[in-house]
Parts: sequence; C-alpha cells; structure tokens
Amino acid sequence: MVYEKEVGVLREGDIFREWLIDKIGGRIGNPRCKVIVSLLKPASHTVCKYRFVGEEYAVVAKFFAEPKGKETHYDARKAMDNEYRNLKKVAKVIPIAHPVACNADFHCVLVTEYVNGRPLLHSLKEERRPFRRFATVAQMHRKLHSHTCGGYDKTRVFSTFHDVLGKVYLSDAERRHFDDLLGRWWHSGMLDRDHGCMIHRDATLANYIFSNNHAFAVDFESAWEHAHPVHDLGILCAELKHFFALQKHDADLAEPYIRHYLWKYCMNDDEFEYVTNILPFFMAMGYVRIARLDMPKEYRNFLIREAMACLSSKV
Repeated sequence: MVYEKEVGVLREGDIFREWLIDKIGGRIGNPRCKVIVSLLKPASHTVCKYRFVGEEYAVVAKFFAEPKGKETHYDARKAMDNEYRNLKKVAKVIPIAHPVACNADFHCVLVTEYVNGRPLLHSLKEERRPFRRFATVAQMHRKLHSHTCGGYDKTRVFSTFHDVLGKVYLSDAERRHFDDLLGRWWHSGMLDRDHGCMIHRDATLANYIFSNNHAFAVDFESAWEHAHPVHDLGILCAELKHFFALQKHDADLAEPYIRHYLWKYCMNDDEFEYVTNILPFFMAMGYVRIARLDMPKEYRNFLIREAMACLSSKV
C-alpha cells in the first residue's frame, strides 16, 4: 500500500515549480496556483505527488538520483532516460500514467501524470470485481506483447535469473541446486523462440491502477524489449500466490484467479498449453524476486522452496 504525507507547498518563484508549470502547459487553468507537495512511500526512490490547488490535476515525480532501496550504485540519468523512453513507447500501445517530462538538473526527475484510482491489489482485498479486473490486465498484457514484437534474447533471461539469485541469501547447496535446475531449463530448449517483445517486467498487483472503470499501468523503470512474453505472466502469478499466502495463509486460493487471467490472455487452447508449460520458470523468478524483500526467515524459505518446486516441475 502507498502512503501519502503532505510535506510542503511550492509557490511562484520556486525554480522546480516554474519548470513544472512550463512542461504542463495548458493542462491547468491558473498557472499561478499553489502546489501541494506530498511524499509517497514506500518507493525505490524519492517519489512526490504535486497537486495544483484549485485544479483537478496532479503529477508524480520520481527522483532517480535519490535512491531509497538497496540498489544505490547505478547511472541515475540513464535510468531516468530509459523509463521516459519506455513510457513514450508504451503509451502508444496501452493506457499508462502519461509521461510529462524529465530533467537531469533536478536530481534526475521523471514526471508523469497522477492517476487517481486503486491498484489491482485492492480488488482482492475488497473482493470487488477481481475477475473482471484480472481479465482487463490480461488484455493489457496481450496488447503490449503483441504490438511490440522484435528480437529475442534468451541469454538475458537466464542472466537476469542468476542476478536475482545473487541478491538473495542462499546456502551453497541451494545455489548449486538452482544452478542445476536453470541449466536443465536452458538445455531443454523450452524457452527458445523466434521473437520476443516488450514486457512490463515489474508486473505486480500494485502497478495496475483502476480509475472510473479504466485501467492504467504504472512504473516502467525496469521494462524490457526482446523479452519472453510469459515473463510478465509468471511475475503476476507469483505475486498472486504471495498475496494469498500472506493474507489468507493459503497460496492455493490464487488458483482461480490465475486460471482466469491466463485464459483471458491466451488466444486458443494451444497457446494456453504453451504458456502453462513455460509459466513455472517465470513464477520461480517471481518468487525469488519477492524473497529479496525484508521478511521473516521462515517465509523467505517458503518462497525459495516454491521457486525450486516450480523449476523442478517441467525439467
């Protein structure tokens, strides 16, 4: 859940405010209005919401040069430019939080329009239209993947999995077991394909916002091209299992939602069979991603066991 805390007000004469007003252009009626600043948490960087008083408009600014997570050694400007470029490209295909501008002079800030709504996560918590909303996300993924066809980089898929494993504490025996399982997947040829696509990559339950019956995808910092389309599906399904394991103490409660989501994504029975054969690989990656977070050791071990079980199920 994202928490919002008001931290200040920007008035005329503030350099950052004047830059914002210039980039927003005609989207607000009174360019002299006050701007209320709120800090949004949790986030991997400093992220602020800027609300223009008297206007039905707000933006969100992510400051890439102010990391808040464990990843602190990276090129902030490159990361800013990469997400801005991704957003511009994806905006032509699916509804997203529209990119407004970016500027390296302001701590490598990226500004997007604020989407006032509730994340997919709340649909599960409130049990309001969750199946319909999972179908909407499935269709969004389908459109993104089918309209961004390009090359495919299998090596990057596996190097990313190994990179994620390197960020989780594993015993020597656990790491050897993962390496062996990944080797089997590599040589099985199951992940071979002629073409790839762009993926969201951070396909969590928090990154799909529903507002007035419209859905928007947010946070494309880690989006990829030349990727495997089932990557997004596996991450989302692992996040679903994680939600029910924590909230209901029964990960299997996620199964009806997973089946519905996959059926709505797939075009026919043959594709459904293909997707479900590949899915365990990317669900395993999803479990390991989650295991990087701060959590009790017992639950972290549960995620690692689930990841191993997924990888073992097909090879």
